[in-house]
Amino acid sequence: MNDIFVPLFEKFDWEKVTVGETTTHTNGNSDFEWTTSKVYVEGPNGEELPIFFELAEKKLWGVNGIWPINLGKEKQTDDILEGFQVCYPMTGENLKTNKAEKYTQQVFDKMNDVTVSAMKEFGEELCQPHPSYSSYLVAKNTNDWAYAVKPIYSHPKTTTKAR
Repeated sequence: MNDIFVPLFEKFDWEKVTVGETTTHTNGNSDFEWTTSKVYVEGPNGEELPIFFELAEKKLWGVNGIWPINLGKEKQTDDILEGFQVCYPMTGENLKTNKAEKYTQQVFDKMNDVTVSAMKEFGEELCQPHPSYSSYLVAKNTNDWAYAVKPIYSHPKTTTKAR
C-alpha cells in the first residue's frame, strides 16, 4: 500500500490524519523562507501514506504544474514536478448544490480544519518576521481562525439584473 484513496461519498476518519513536523525551506538566493509539513496517514509499518480524495466530477481549468520555487521555466521538467494546482469550480452559495459537490465541499472544509489545527499546535515560532503580517498572529489576536489560511474555495458572486 503506497497511498490512501478515499472514494466519493466514503466516510473518512480524519482522526487518522497526521500533520508531520515542520520543514523550513529557502530558495538559496535571499532571506526568503517558508515552512511546510507533510500531511499523511500512518501505514501499518509506520510509513507515511499520502491521502487522495475522489471529488465530484467537474470541468477544471487553470491546471498548473508546481516546481521548486524560483526555478526558471527552462529547468521545469517532469522529473522534478512536485504536483499540480487546479481551479475547481464550486456552485454558488445560493444555488442548489448537488450531493457530490456538498461532499467535496465537506472534504475541503475538513482539510482547512486540519491545517488550522496544525497552525495552532505549531504556533508562533513559525510566524513571519516583522514587518510582515502573519496570518497565524492575526487569527490568534482576533480569535478568528476563518482566514488563518487562504480559503480552499469560494463561491462565485451572483447578481440579479432588473428587467
